[in-house]
Amino acid sequence: MNKNHICSIKSGTGVSVIIPTYNRCALLKRTLDSLCEQTLEHKNYEVIIVDDGSNDGTQEMVANYQSTVAIHYIFQPDDGFQVAKARNKGLSRAHFETILFLDCGMVAHPQLLSSHFQCHSKTDNLVLIGMSYGIEAVELSACDLIKNTMAENEIEVAFELFSKNHQLMDCRGRFFADLNFMSQVLPSILQTLDFTWHTAFWV
Repeated sequence: MNKNHICSIKSGTGVSVIIPTYNRCALLKRTLDSLCEQTLEHKNYEVIIVDDGSNDGTQEMVANYQSTVAIHYIFQPDDGFQVAKARNKGLSRAHFETILFLDCGMVAHPQLLSSHFQCHSKTDNLVLIGMSYGIEAVELSACDLIKNTMAENEIEVAFELFSKNHQLMDCRGRFFADLNFMSQVLPSILQTLDFTWHTAFWV
């Protein structure tokens, strides 16, 4: 999403990734590892971690990434479930005009940020909603399938294979698949949104 839709300040050209977290240190680490491997130049994105009161060493783990990528850690006291408040707090601290919300445990494809960056560079009136593989309860064998498929194939081939396996889709993906949404309803924009509809998976 473009920050200018909700904020009058346009800080710069790039992507601010906002991740709320709570006592998920190990999962967050996997997400940060994938964000450090993005093809988008590091100067063009930042990662904002909003910690909703973790006590599992999250802050110390995040500090290890300071020299690798522009990362900002924000802590708010644990006062119940505050994930929306955490996202809003991260949004208020974002330096770039394009905002990408992720959750800890999500592994981003290396071109995730560059794809969003390119799409948002073409227009100021754009909101992208991604679909994920493995987000819902699946067996460990399915998780291994996702990882191996991503490692062994080009991104277009990998996601084509995923799209044929309804077990790996989130509920939106299955709904759209039943409607032939991706092949019939949106054929004119798929070339632009090819990576932004399918660029991350959950582990």
